[in-house]
Amino acid sequence: MVAVDLAWAAGIFEGEGCIYQYRGRGYQYPRLKVGMTDEDIVRRFHEIVGCGSVTRFNSPAHEKRGNKPVWVWTAGRTEDVARVAGMLWPWLGERRRAKAVEVLDAPRKVA
Repeated sequence: MVAVDLAWAAGIFEGEGCIYQYRGRGYQYPRLKVGMTDEDIVRRFHEIVGCGSVTRFNSPAHEKRGNKPVWVWTAGRTEDVARVAGMLWPWLGERRRAKAVEVLDAPRKVA
């Protein structure tokens, strides 16, 4: 992948992405997500990072209000989260870097 593509993807992630812990059944897992109404941008991001999946979100209430569908890229495998964070690292701000370290270093099993 070319550096300019990675820099572009990092900019999209800084503006529209989030890093968080998904919790369920006594375990937590790192997740990355980018969501927006521009399908082409989300799909380009997906192509650049090379993992995760893209889904369309449009609940009945969302549609009734006349809102555009939201396209969401997510990565949930720990290996993918670590790889994408590493790919984008040089262009991420302090807050995103700190959050990436936090979720990747967190214990998987929770009380």
